[in-house]
Amino acid sequence: FPTRRSSDLTFSKQGLELMKKEEGFVDHVYNDAKGAKSKYNTETDHTVIINGKVVVGKPTIGYGHLLTLADIKTGTYNNGITVTQATVLLMEDVQTAVQGVQSSVKVSVN
Repeated sequence: FPTRRSSDLTFSKQGLELMKKEEGFVDHVYNDAKGAKSKYNTETDHTVIINGKVVVGKPTIGYGHLLTLADIKTGTYNNGITVTQATVLLMEDVQTAVQGVQSSVKVSVN
């Protein structure tokens, strides 16, 4: 196997499609109670009311996108989300993870 620098690592379109399939699409805010607490967003355990529905825990939307406190306060996703919007959020979330790997891994990778 050829070795690559971690800075050369990317997330493939096939990987994105697999992640979408595994996460599943939800067009409204829901509580992802099984989701792990993010080390990047410690403001995620909340009790919020969105469109009259109580969401306790980890408010999430789309393909597993954890809402930020700002998302909740501004009501950004109170009216739901489209597949296209959810895909953009997923790509942004994946890019954050890729950058984390690129900056943390200091050895060549097979």
